[in-house]
Amino acid sequence: MVNNESNTRRTLMAVLAGLALIGGGFYVNQLINGLQVTGMNNSVSWGLYIVTFAFLVGLSAGGLIISSSAYVLKIERLKSVAPIGVVVAVACIIGAAAMIMADVGHPERVLNIVFGGRFTSPIAWDFLVISIYLLVGLYECWIFFSNKWKGESEEKREHKLAKAAIFSLPIALLVHSITAWIFGLQVGKPYWDTALMAPIFISSAVVSGVGLLLLVAHFGRKVGIPGLDKENLGTLAKVLVGFIFLDLFLLFCDLFTLVYSGGTVQAEAALLILTGKFAPLLWFELIVGMVVPLFILGNKSTNRSTGWLAIAGLLVMVAVFLKRINIILPGFLVENISFAPGVSTGRFVESTGNFFEAGQTSFSLIPSYVPTFSEIAITVGVLSLVAFIIVYGTGLVRNMGAQTDVNAGNAASRKVVGGKNLTSGVAK
Repeated sequence: MVNNESNTRRTLMAVLAGLALIGGGFYVNQLINGLQVTGMNNSVSWGLYIVTFAFLVGLSAGGLIISSSAYVLKIERLKSVAPIGVVVAVACIIGAAAMIMADVGHPERVLNIVFGGRFTSPIAWDFLVISIYLLVGLYECWIFFSNKWKGESEEKREHKLAKAAIFSLPIALLVHSITAWIFGLQVGKPYWDTALMAPIFISSAVVSGVGLLLLVAHFGRKVGIPGLDKENLGTLAKVLVGFIFLDLFLLFCDLFTLVYSGGTVQAEAALLILTGKFAPLLWFELIVGMVVPLFILGNKSTNRSTGWLAIAGLLVMVAVFLKRINIILPGFLVENISFAPGVSTGRFVESTGNFFEAGQTSFSLIPSYVPTFSEIAITVGVLSLVAFIIVYGTGLVRNMGAQTDVNAGNAASRKVVGGKNLTSGVAK
């Protein structure tokens, strides 16, 4: 049985590694030919890459918020989930950084933030806090999984983790708040310019992060990861229900405020989501991604099944990804300008000769965006890399649990005095 599980895990990791390499090949092609291989242009300069970046930052922050809360808020039931939460946080933040590198076009230009960035820019803040966030996550992974700490007492490890959690919890909240402020502080994009942007990002981050933990926990139990019992998963499920309702409330407040006044650019963007081209995404998000999970989590016949909890987790993750699309793209597709010739698309249509075709223009009044196959392949490659790290990390969590059991057994053996069996540690 163990060998079959190990073989399945290795096969899965090999498939994920292959998909990541394929995505890397498409990224090399993008480096050679430039961002023209994507569907992005001057009107819609952020597309699938930034949507996925925001989604992964949310997954990462949600995982670290849950794992840090176990120590900061002293929620004992969540401590067994903390190692997986940290693995998820590190994997997703690495994936988020990879999406930024893909979106930049010239990866070396990221150094411009270090050497020439303005300290008043939210992008510079985001770069700094994500770097700190990754270091904190790696530090916690080192405490959980390194050989140095395996021989230490549980009390000493928990003391160190509690100190790290006091620092990592506000960082996890800050990393998503700053990511939201990158959008919310852009007065030129009225749809984004709202104080609700950061709370919406944080609430949906916890929703997606807990959803991923439920999904990983389900498969983790199948391979013997300790501590992920139904009681702990039930605690996660309750947290998920609370944040789903909070997320729905914030979404209602945002859309209601924008639409009620009417006749504004903000209302036009909101109507794109409610009744326009993005409406199918919104209603799928609400019905399939929110209502169905709430039914699963509230029904006694399903909320005690780890399989159904995993399905609920998957559905809320899909819902949050669709929410990221509905936040980012409408801000580009409703132009805050009404004068011809419009906004330059950055693309020109050339004839077979040296002149542009008659009637063709590089300007557009109606923005459009569709991700290309190259964008999709690179994004799938990054998501496969994230999944690879998580699968690898769950193996470390399993080994950590096995080592803990051995240490506990040795400690019990040492406590037995008088007439003891030196092999088993059981008193005769």
